[in-house]
Amino acid sequence: MLYFNSILLWFGAAISIAEIFTGTLFAPLGLKLGIIIIIIGHLIGCSLMYLVGLISTKTGLTTMESTERSFGKIGKSFFASLNGLQLIGWTAVMIFSGANASHILIPSISIITWSILISSLIIVWLIVKFKELKAFSFVVIFLLFILTLIVSKEIFTNKINTVTKNSSLSIFSALELSIAMPLSWLPLIGDYTNETNKTKIPLISAITYFFASSWMYIVGLACALFANESDFAQILLKANMGEVGILIIVLSTVTTTFLDAFSCGISFSTLKLNSKKIAILSVLLGLIISIYWNQSSLESFLYLISSVFVPMAAIQITDFFLYKKDVSHLKINVSNSIIFIIGFILYRILLATNFFLGISIPVIFTTSLLVIIYNFLNSKRKKND
Repeated sequence: MLYFNSILLWFGAAISIAEIFTGTLFAPLGLKLGIIIIIIGHLIGCSLMYLVGLISTKTGLTTMESTERSFGKIGKSFFASLNGLQLIGWTAVMIFSGANASHILIPSISIITWSILISSLIIVWLIVKFKELKAFSFVVIFLLFILTLIVSKEIFTNKINTVTKNSSLSIFSALELSIAMPLSWLPLIGDYTNETNKTKIPLISAITYFFASSWMYIVGLACALFANESDFAQILLKANMGEVGILIIVLSTVTTTFLDAFSCGISFSTLKLNSKKIAILSVLLGLIISIYWNQSSLESFLYLISSVFVPMAAIQITDFFLYKKDVSHLKINVSNSIIFIIGFILYRILLATNFFLGISIPVIFTTSLLVIIYNFLNSKRKKND
């Protein structure tokens, strides 16, 4: 039953307007190359997601709690705070996307009204909790599955223009956008894998998200190529699927944003705050921010998330699987903190270039290598002492 619940949870997480919108950005690559880059990027991102989830399964700690093993108490508070803030940001993005798309399909209801309606449903979902809504959750996610199949059929049975369009989007910029979405869930996966000793749970979670998220990206790509339109709601209108569209948009927004808000509460609970109250507060803050959100900021937001969590994950994974290190008794691990800062700066520098290996791969390699070099030199020094 745990396996089935994990599939439901992560399938629901992947079905979202934000994922489809990001997929539309791949249109300049054409259909074939776009799909290849989407799959490669998701393989990289979901592999990191799996390993971080596995750390939580083996330690019984949430993702943010487990950062204390590599970065110390101050490091844990730092990453938990950043994660909480990015989750409030994601909550705003999802409410904004859902409300705007719903308004396009039913313009008689204002964007603010849609935002309040969607936010209210998310809060209800939080109060009742996912586990206590198992039967209803199954119905909702099964319905989402059927609806997305209908939309996919509508898109792919139309003629798709597979000619690459003129754009400044490079292959490696596209690769980073594909890696970024799984990475945005990386700080959350441990919140749902830490209470089980079944090591297959993080694997099933990552695999489910890989297939569902890749599918959403490809749907977005096909939408842009078929309709020459980056707005998913407009595409649904053109395909005469307004009623189906409302169901997809509202349900997917609620099931995805629930995870953001719930994990925001978990993240801030490491700072001794009430998780349920913080989760509800994050929805209310997200509602306020969504009123001023600009959809064009999504790409920069994804890059910012990656620049923080790519080096963090690389250090955690190297520490745990190679050295079984645990410095949770320290206030701060200075060496890993310095390596993290180097990784963050390297990511931001490479983001401004067109490096042939992209950004995430060099950052992962560099930060992991620095951890290995430091531990080698440190052990050598201890032997000499």
